[in-house]
Amino acid sequence: MRRAFSPRDFLDLATQISKAVATREELYVTNIEEAWIRTGISRAYYAAFLYVRRLLGLSRYKKADVHQRVIKRLKVEGGGYKYIGHRLSMLRSMRNKADYDLPPAYVSTLRDLERAVKLSTEIMNRARRLRWPPRSTGAL
Repeated sequence: MRRAFSPRDFLDLATQISKAVATREELYVTNIEEAWIRTGISRAYYAAFLYVRRLLGLSRYKKADVHQRVIKRLKVEGGGYKYIGHRLSMLRSMRNKADYDLPPAYVSTLRDLERAVKLSTEIMNRARRLRWPPRSTGAL
């Protein structure tokens, strides 16, 4: 049985990553497995989000509502853009849980991480096949 996740696990993970990069040692999943899973979910979201944000030409937009803005912009475009917007919204919800919800309200699993990676991959693959930027001005 795994022990309960603690926010401190993120700091422990960051420390392990820092040491591994500094010494060029391999990283291993240790007793902070859930921190790795939560970090992976978060990184899967940011991979898709940053990719789509750049395609929309919003890379310089830094306001707090940037996540909502990107998703809303995609959804109002319709078609494949709307589909990507819905998928990105789902992935963002997963990321928010992974980043902000503690046990017992949320316990992340390898299945959650695998789903996040699959969604991120799908978003980026579908986005690659669309015309960017979308035709409408999508002024939001």
